[in-house]
Amino acid sequence: MNLVDMVDIIFIAFVCLTAFAAFAIVLANQILQAAYWLLCTLLGIAGIFLFLGADFIAIAQVIAYVGGVLVLLLFGIMFVGADTATKRKTGRFSGLALASGLLLFLIWLVRLIPLCESEFYINTTLYDIGYQLLTNFLVPFEIAGILLLVALVSAVFISAKK
Repeated sequence: MNLVDMVDIIFIAFVCLTAFAAFAIVLANQILQAAYWLLCTLLGIAGIFLFLGADFIAIAQVIAYVGGVLVLLLFGIMFVGADTATKRKTGRFSGLALASGLLLFLIWLVRLIPLCESEFYINTTLYDIGYQLLTNFLVPFEIAGILLLVALVSAVFISAKK
């Protein structure tokens, strides 16, 4: 077995793990189980980023989503209590139908887009990403920062009213 074949097999395994975990989120009866399947999904996406050569994005995925958002979600579930967050009553199969329809739509959309035939390489070192953010993409970077600041101030304002 060739090394390239083994890398392809491992990449396909990550894709299958991620897809299975994403569908398991929809089918989970308990919200805590759905959160753990979300952990598998986010780690699978980080693994896919690693195989695609985007090391910085993979690490940012693990730090931001797995380390931040998912821990906050689990903390919220544990804070509310297991009795109020145990079972979902409805929406299980409608969520599966919606996810399947979205998957079919995305497959159809990807088939419409022509693939790039030329080989290109983008440097994904931290220096190159920082240089691009502060030169070519300065305005979108600042707009994203302002939107995040507005969301933070709005969340504080809404929670302070209660």
